Amino acid sequence: MCRVSLAETERFPEQAAQYFDVLFTQVHARLSAYLKTTFGLSARASSEAAHRLLGQVLYPRFPRALFGMDQLAETFDREALAPDWSNSG
Repeated sequence: MCRVSLAETERFPEQAAQYFDVLFTQVHARLSAYLKTTFGLSARASSEAAHRLLGQVLYPRFPRALFGMDQLAETFDREALAPDWSNSG
């Protein structure tokens, strides 16, 4: 989807801007809000934490996948992301 958006930016500049907003701005804003609420951080601290977290987790892999340098996952295991509730008792 990113490749298509980049390729069609000239023809559809408003849609490309909206896609960028959703992909980067909204992800940052939502993560920042989550960190603020969950950990009681200030708006500035939660924004900085979200920026650092996304920079460490997402952005190093995203461009590599975008430019075809890393092979994309063919499957997604939702269970691997589920919390381990067996240790919470």
